[in-house]
Amino acid sequence: MSFVGPRPALFNQDDLIALRTEKGVHQLIPGITGWAQINGRDDIPIPVKVEYDEYYLKNKSFFFDLKILWNTFLKVIKKEGVVINMSMYFQIKNPKIYLMIFSDVIIFCVIHCYLLLISL
Repeated sequence: MSFVGPRPALFNQDDLIALRTEKGVHQLIPGITGWAQINGRDDIPIPVKVEYDEYYLKNKSFFFDLKILWNTFLKVIKKEGVVINMSMYFQIKNPKIYLMIFSDVIIFCVIHCYLLLISL
């Protein structure tokens, strides 16, 4: 799995898998976030989601990935598209745990970006 790429399809999403295979998107490494996720996530129909994934396939670049990561960060900070209360979902009572997880993710992202930059 990569940071940026189309989100993996669920085993029962035959229509999504078929469309992605037809468009060649299935060749991409799945990611944590992607162009379709920052443009509507589950609020958009599957054919539109596949169009976003195909656009990413055709325009994939280091700077496009940075743009997607930055926009993902902004959407998380603004809480755009959030429909559930994560503390209820994970049943975590202590908010310090969220801070620890968030800081670990930021450190991981910084290290990954650094490694990408030095490999160019």
